[in-house]
Amino acid sequence: MLESPTPNDLMAAHFVAARDVFGRGNVDGYIAVTRALIAAALAPAEPEATDAAVKLTYNLATNLWPGWEDAPELSGEHIAFGREAAALNVRLAEELHLPPQRRFNGYWASGAMALAASDTPAADRFFRHAQDMANEAAIPAMSKMVEGWLTFTRLAGGDRDAESELEAIVEALNSLSDDGRFYAGQFGPGPAGPAELTGSRVVANRRFGDNRGLRCPALKGRTMIDIEQDPSVNVLGEPLQPCGMDPLTGFFRDGCCNTCKEDVGSHTVCVEVTTRFLEYSRFAGNDLSTPHPEFGFPGLQEGDRWCLCAARWMEAHDKGMAPRVFLANTHARALEIVPLELLREHAAPIN
Repeated sequence: MLESPTPNDLMAAHFVAARDVFGRGNVDGYIAVTRALIAAALAPAEPEATDAAVKLTYNLATNLWPGWEDAPELSGEHIAFGREAAALNVRLAEELHLPPQRRFNGYWASGAMALAASDTPAADRFFRHAQDMANEAAIPAMSKMVEGWLTFTRLAGGDRDAESELEAIVEALNSLSDDGRFYAGQFGPGPAGPAELTGSRVVANRRFGDNRGLRCPALKGRTMIDIEQDPSVNVLGEPLQPCGMDPLTGFFRDGCCNTCKEDVGSHTVCVEVTTRFLEYSRFAGNDLSTPHPEFGFPGLQEGDRWCLCAARWMEAHDKGMAPRVFLANTHARALEIVPLELLREHAAPIN
């Protein structure tokens, strides 16, 4: 770990751990790394660092919730770690006097983890706190969603009358908004039961097939990190187009050159690599051609498309080694480092 990591350093490290450690099924390794990051965030006792700890504890708790459709195999000890992280999130968010929608997260996670541990009285208590936060934030879809979780908790406790009530809540959520429809999906397509809980998150191996004409999706639902993704806009001011699906590229491994403030390298320039560029890049200390199967990285070959760091592209340009660029697939944040005129000079022809 870095000697004096910034909050952004910690969040970026967590993203990598969630994607490359947890995402490959190493739950114990992910827990160890994230707990170390939380400890590092709490060490300075500064509000900005503590806020990073709030985000880290929320992500640890939610990633350890077994209700997600793509959850790995989790033990009772893993769930206990999740409950511990959720409880710490609640305490830290309250100490920082965060807005209600941020405090909501810890109470919801605590309720969900209690439910996973079959502790329905605790789940009911935490979900009621979460509902208070949703009401204070004046977000109707969020409030109705928690009403659904309270009703599901009753159902899990053996109250069969709750089943029809939950169906009515799901119907109401579906009529509220896009967020309401997303929340409704947490309870499955039909009457919810413990085996039917689904949930949703962005999955690292998302595939789009033929990506012509597609837009890059905004992150929504459970993500592998509590972050705010920048709008998916390209350097032409249009919706960002996918860059590369095989191998899967992007900071978020969503096939797009999406970015966020935690993406300190600005993986925003969509390029087509050549053997010449790969050899130069390896010589310059950025080896993109050697496979690393332990991280799910096959190594790049000539003709592959990749979201390159904007500064790396500029370095290559200054050495006369810049690969050609796909403008519609390059994120607008690249313009903070690379002038549009240079990108146009190296633009690949449109097929």
